[in-house]
Amino acid sequence: MAGLAVATIHFPWAVVGPHMLFMLGIGLLMPQTMAGALAPNPQCAGAASSLFGFLQMTSAAIMGGLVGQLHDGSSRTMALTIGLMGLLALISHWLLVRRRPEA
Repeated sequence: MAGLAVATIHFPWAVVGPHMLFMLGIGLLMPQTMAGALAPNPQCAGAASSLFGFLQMTSAAIMGGLVGQLHDGSSRTMALTIGLMGLLALISHWLLVRRRPEA
């Protein structure tokens, strides 16, 4: 989506198609993410779940406000922000998730 937006291709399918694929991946990823976040301390699963939801909604509100302020009339700002946040999530995963050594 970001590549199409930077290439000034501003048709609805250029936003909807890539966004559908991205959200399909998010839909597959989020249940495992929630389970992984709750697994280490099951005795406080409710608090961990609420913290996870709070952080998710807060970051979405902040980034949504930022995209709204930087909107230039095209899909470029939204597409670049989604791509940047996806890359940031990937980098965070690489840096923060500890790999278990193979037996």
